[in-house]
Amino acid sequence: MALEGTLRDFSFADILQLISLQRKTGVLTLKSAENVVTISFLDGCIVGASSLNQHTEDRIGLILLKRGEVTESELEAALRRQEETLQRLGRILIDHHVVAARKVREALEQQILQIVYRVFRWADGEYHFSQETDIDYDRDLMVPMAADSVIMEGARMTDEWPFIDQRIPDRNAVFTKVNPLRALEVAEEDDHELDDLGFSFADSPEEAPAQVLAENRVTRSQLAVYELVDGCRSVHELILDSPLVEFETCKAAADLIDRGLIRRA
Repeated sequence: MALEGTLRDFSFADILQLISLQRKTGVLTLKSAENVVTISFLDGCIVGASSLNQHTEDRIGLILLKRGEVTESELEAALRRQEETLQRLGRILIDHHVVAARKVREALEQQILQIVYRVFRWADGEYHFSQETDIDYDRDLMVPMAADSVIMEGARMTDEWPFIDQRIPDRNAVFTKVNPLRALEVAEEDDHELDDLGFSFADSPEEAPAQVLAENRVTRSQLAVYELVDGCRSVHELILDSPLVEFETCKAAADLIDRGLIRRA
């Protein structure tokens, strides 16, 4: 089977699965009406991704800034060096002992995943896989990612996006804390296992179980977004300022709405 066609006939998850199972090396190009995304593979594992219309939150410098790994002045200095030397930003930050290699590696992984996960939401588009003998990527910083785990997470996101969109249909909406003085604490359990702290899947926040709304425990993701909600930032601005990927930011905000912790300003 030729690895080219449309996403209507062959889903993105199926494409990733096939490349992974056949341990292919090459570049997958996906085109929609709004964007072009390329994903690089080495022996069936993802080692890179780029987007023609790059989202602001996908920039490696901004990811490191939001994570608190660099200051604005350090980032500006590194960007000036990048213009002069044409080196990769991550490599500049490491060579000048601004950020540890491990932190740059984590930011690169987040950058790639943010780009890849958005493709799961595409309703249509064309794809083409170009098989190569080798792929150029930063072997010192990038650890190949198994496609299986990306597919599983992408499927979870695909299932949950409709519920998020129901609660946050407008990315320009502004939310505020219901009770700014309310003290919240982070639960120690894994975020994905905290079913009582996640979606109730009720049609509206008012239908959520009372005992859940009375809880002061939140996940780390929910707390990170809760602290950004100030009655001024729009959802789009929350995504830009959040250290989390777009999906986790929106999911946390939807959870907070469901639990009656934030409301539309």
